[in-house]
Amino acid sequence: MIYALGQPAALAGLVAALALGLGIRHVAGALVAHGLGRATAVTVLPHWRRDIDPIGLLAAVFGGTGWGAAPPVGGLPRKRAVWTALTGPAATLTAGVAVLAVYGWVYPASITGAVYRPSDVLRGVPGPAPEQLLFTAGVGLLCFAVVALVPLPPTDGWTLLWGERGGTVGEVLSNRRVGALILLTALVLPIGGVPPLHRVLDLVLTPVVESLT
Repeated sequence: MIYALGQPAALAGLVAALALGLGIRHVAGALVAHGLGRATAVTVLPHWRRDIDPIGLLAAVFGGTGWGAAPPVGGLPRKRAVWTALTGPAATLTAGVAVLAVYGWVYPASITGAVYRPSDVLRGVPGPAPEQLLFTAGVGLLCFAVVALVPLPPTDGWTLLWGERGGTVGEVLSNRRVGALILLTALVLPIGGVPPLHRVLDLVLTPVVESLT
């Protein structure tokens, strides 16, 4: 986000994407974890102290997108834990697709999606403010969803792969925050001019963005 300071509307879009991503991911995951019949406002509604991962927030500031706290799968059966971890990113991805579909419908003549890659969007792209805001928010949601599936703790992708298991390696990656620091480095540190995770986002999401805009 820090690189988008010169584009206020794009910055607002990145902030909105992070806030919506955290909220949508938590609500969707919590509903599956607790079940519709037992879910309460306390367990389902987002809460910043519970849902934000500090290193994930730092990644968003310097890398344009980040991740949330580990999904609420403690004590759940393996099958429900998997669905909980999968539902959050899936709901966020769906929201991003919906926002970009609206963008493509409202601004059918825009070529922004064909010109800029997701990694460019995370640094702040120019354009008319309403277009910047909507386009950036949509791409930001897609990026948040993909990062959530990278198999390193505390992401949903790690839970999908290992659940509450993982052995000694899992304990080191989780308890010592090694996994989160690896993610931060991959989102922030340029290698060959572009951070590695930005390259992954470009590879995975560029066709999606181009098809919707």
